[in-house]
Amino acid sequence: SSPSQGDIHGFESRWGHHLKNTCTEYMFFYAIMHTGINMKATFNNLINLEYPEGYKELTLIENKKYFSGNLLRITFHNEEKHILLSLSKGNDSFINRFISVATVVSGSLSNLSKNLKDYEFIEQFESSICGKDAINECFSYTANDEDIKQYGELSVFKMNKAFYVVYCICRYSDKEECQKIFKEYRDSFSVD
Repeated sequence: SSPSQGDIHGFESRWGHHLKNTCTEYMFFYAIMHTGINMKATFNNLINLEYPEGYKELTLIENKKYFSGNLLRITFHNEEKHILLSLSKGNDSFINRFISVATVVSGSLSNLSKNLKDYEFIEQFESSICGKDAINECFSYTANDEDIKQYGELSVFKMNKAFYVVYCICRYSDKEECQKIFKEYRDSFSVD
């Protein structure tokens, strides 16, 4: 069982528009192909991304084990290494023009601190994702299902009046190795 199972329910629901998820809609929003060293995917017909081989794409039902709400989401899981890499998209809303990335990060962190056992903020840093300014938050928590310390990074950026959330988690003991994987995952995002 993954160390994050059941831990992060609700943390994005405050900011996301609940889309009706059906298999047809889900398949429409992204396509995956094998390219050798890395796997490639296109999310929401907009963002191209890469993730390491050995990761399984989660189904809609499997995503529900880790995330609440019905946000448009793509998640990759390496069960052997206990790593999750996820990208989700909130709604395209006129009101988003008046909401900053910092506000969304603040709300998400508030939800994380309420929903994660032994939540602890580690650091914040800024970066660029898809050429957009992003705020990244690093934190730790204890997994409810295995009582094992976890490390997570939450990244938020805004594009075309929608907020995108990148969520990466691993076991805390693998933090240094995973930070490189998480950075490569975010850095692979591009828009044609």
